[in-house]
This record gives sequence, C-alpha cells and structure tokens, in this order.
Amino acid sequence: MDAPMVVIPTASGQEYPDPERVTRFLTRLGATNVSMVHTTDPTIADTEEFVKPIREARGVWFGGGRQWRIVDAYGGTLAETEFRKVLERGGVIGGSSAGATIQGSYLLGIGLDENTAIVVQGNTMEVIGQSYVAIFDYTLWEQNLMDDTDPLSENGGKFFLLAPGDKYDLYRRKAIHLVGTDRGVPARE
Repeated sequence: MDAPMVVIPTASGQEYPDPERVTRFLTRLGATNVSMVHTTDPTIADTEEFVKPIREARGVWFGGGRQWRIVDAYGGTLAETEFRKVLERGGVIGGSSAGATIQGSYLLGIGLDENTAIVVQGNTMEVIGQSYVAIFDYTLWEQNLMDDTDPLSENGGKFFLLAPGDKYDLYRRKAIHLVGTDRGVPARE
C-alpha cells in the first residue's frame, strides 16, 4: 500500500500531535506512504505549502475529537478545497468519531459499532466490517407505522440495524438492499 495517505488529527485538540503515533494505525496495516497534516490556524491551512501533501494524497483520514476544531482550522481554506479534490480524483476520505461526522452535510442519526464502518458513494451507504450500524428513523415513529407485530416495535420504532453488506439510501432514508432478512428489518421500498 504505497498510495500517499494523509492523517488529519486536528479534531483531537492537541497542539503538537506526535506524527508517528497519529499515523501508526495505518502503518501497522501496511501503509508505507503516510504523513500527518495539522494546523489550528486557517491562514496556514490556506497556503500552497500546507496543502502540498493533500494534493498528492489518494486517501485522507480525519481523527476523532471535536468537529468544530476541524471547521475552525480548515473551513473555507485551500485545504478544504483540496480535501474535496481527493474525492474528485478517485481518492478516499475516511474518519473516526468527529472525523467521520464532519464529512456529512448534516447529522442523520447513524450509530456505528466497533470494527464497523460505512462507505458512502453519492446518496448510498454500505455497511462494512464486523458488526451493525443503527439507523435512527423518526418517520417510522412519528407516522405511527408500527404495530405490535412489527419487530421494530421493541425499540419504539426509533431505529433499525443494518448488517455488513446492507445498503441504505441516505436521501430517501430507506434500506435499499438487505443481505439477510433474519433481523426483521423491513426494506420499505
């Protein structure tokens, strides 16, 4: 895995994060070309020198912490533009905790279990990993579509679980492909 990757630890709030510690989770997985890019100053994030590693990156990882730190440092800067260009050239952007949350245009109510992730392409997300993703679906609850025989009624109809391989339309807020039906999750097309 020699593709250039950049880790952004800014959400953590550490003024001087240790690059080896920050990138270790990727190097332990076999990545050989990983660097850290970090600042809390938007004037620095708006410079050509700062964005050079991002321009070369095929992948970007935003670490956990507080989302507002990412926005304060990179919002409206050249760095933000270059993050988007990573996707335009076929790269991947990922993150954990605040680093995952910051990637959405709004908070939808998605809970991910350990060792589980979602891959979003356009409006479709797919569950990958070892466990489940919980989707909060207020429409089931507010529209009172539940009855006593519905398996979702046990949790008040507020959420349902998606397993690895399941897909969900984020725009329509509907499951569009379920690998197994033994979980009692309705596809609701």
